[in-house]
Amino acid sequence: MLQLDVPDIADVGWFLSLSVLSFFLMISAVLSWTGIRGIVLFVLLLFFGTPLLALPEEFMNGFYRDWIHSWLPMRFLVDGLRELFFFGGGISWNGATVALSGIAVVSLVVLLLSIYKPSAATKKQGVGVSR
Repeated sequence: MLQLDVPDIADVGWFLSLSVLSFFLMISAVLSWTGIRGIVLFVLLLFFGTPLLALPEEFMNGFYRDWIHSWLPMRFLVDGLRELFFFGGGISWNGATVALSGIAVVSLVVLLLSIYKPSAATKKQGVGVSR
């Protein structure tokens, strides 16, 4: 479609799988600690961040480049796909893959630590978390 040449569909598939896993774990970890109120964070990230992802960093002003774009976790997905599509790089242990793997590992740890979060019933009773 549109004569887009994907150099290696398997590399793109593996990279997208890693990206989906890391974002799923990140959203799950935040929602497990904050509840449904945490979705506001991701709505704001998508609202302010998505238009920036299509721009090269050189076209952004200093505020967006330093304070918004540098904090977007989605930029690693876009950077990795740019490298796969346009620069002929295969899937390798590059900056985007390291960052997405780091997000996945940290999110998994935070998600597993949410087991020890006191529930609403124990907060009302004043009872600590039993181990």
